[in-house]
Amino acid sequence: MPMLSTTAIAKRVDFQLTAAAIFMSIGFELWHLLTDRFVPHGYLALMLLLGVASVLSSRSRAKWYSEQQSRMAALDAVISEYQQLSDQVLGQAGRKITDFQSEMDTAKN
Repeated sequence: MPMLSTTAIAKRVDFQLTAAAIFMSIGFELWHLLTDRFVPHGYLALMLLLGVASVLSSRSRAKWYSEQQSRMAALDAVISEYQQLSDQVLGQAGRKITDFQSEMDTAKN
């Protein structure tokens, strides 16, 4: 998976929820500084946002990991096939060289 661009990161829901939680916490702190009132349920909302963001993020990572595992399995299959074909070609080339050397020896005698 290539590196994510800034717009691709901004489209992810977990990123948006985390950004919302950051802005909410800044807003709650500013509200507290300006009005000298505390927002008790606001921090519960922050915890909920961060919890949902972490669940979505872990699911996204698990999906990415399974995709990577399937890509690795496909790559291993291709490498195995390449190795098998390479061994066949090298075996045929070795036999041809041996045949050519025996023909050269026969021609010398």
